[in-house]
Amino acid sequence: MQTTELKSIIAKYKQLADAAQNQVTSDQDDFLEEEIYQMITNSAKTNFDYGAFMDYFSTFDKKNKAFMADKMLWLVIKNLAAGDSPQMVASKIQNELLLTGFVMPDIGVFEKIITDNIANWREEIGVLQIITDMIRVNFAPVDQIYLFVSELFEIDYEPERIVIPWLLRKSLDKFMDEFKDELNSYELFFTPYDEPSPQGWDELHLKCEKQNDDWSKQGTIILTVIFKHSEREILIPTLLVNGVYQFTEIRMNIISLLLKLCLSSGYQLFFVQLGEAFHEKLIKRGATYIDFETVEITEDTNLEATFKDE
Repeated sequence: MQTTELKSIIAKYKQLADAAQNQVTSDQDDFLEEEIYQMITNSAKTNFDYGAFMDYFSTFDKKNKAFMADKMLWLVIKNLAAGDSPQMVASKIQNELLLTGFVMPDIGVFEKIITDNIANWREEIGVLQIITDMIRVNFAPVDQIYLFVSELFEIDYEPERIVIPWLLRKSLDKFMDEFKDELNSYELFFTPYDEPSPQGWDELHLKCEKQNDDWSKQGTIILTVIFKHSEREILIPTLLVNGVYQFTEIRMNIISLLLKLCLSSGYQLFFVQLGEAFHEKLIKRGATYIDFETVEITEDTNLEATFKDE
């Protein structure tokens, strides 16, 4: 047999072996994802009157009410996590039941059950939103996300420690989309560990750089965010925007993004360890003076890109 033929056979065998391994990994990931969703559903069951929920479904499927209730609760959590209103969730599930031959006896009662329990399912909805994002962006392998969710529901965790940092990471990543193609390096990561953690995250870092032989076309953006969850504060010790990005609206847009998250989450936003020049600029924009190197950014702070006093 010629060497070229042998190499071709080996390459083909390796290709088939890799495909088989990828299929095994894919099947395992699908199984683990289903297990994750079941854990979320089981957790939601403990946070409201699940017995009454099952009884509602027994009115039109007594034999399979437990199975039906379990499936319907998952669909409720899934659709709420996708941003649907209780009315829309009830309508979608009613339509799905019709396709299987079941008629919901009173959709108004079902909608009220959902409305009355959204607050009780807040943690499950938040966890589902986050792990859906994690899987979509390949933040971590599915088996690692599975362990994360397993640990999460075994401890008395604080949702804000996970939800707030993740929402900011997601918002910053989306904000930077328009610049990524021109960047030579782009890093967005948590510390001390950039992986799913049931304890949440303490810091988020953004580091990106645009390189060019022409120094006037180079640029850097560096942001450090510190989460003080017990005080419900977000501290910014570093927001460096220089080079080609220095005279753009990026800096103020990032601050606006940070403030929006804080206002919606009941957190306060502080810039700390400020140099004299940037401290003075933020004060002129209406930031609240705390001390000679600290200001608080509030709704009264002018974050427009162009500002007449600068």
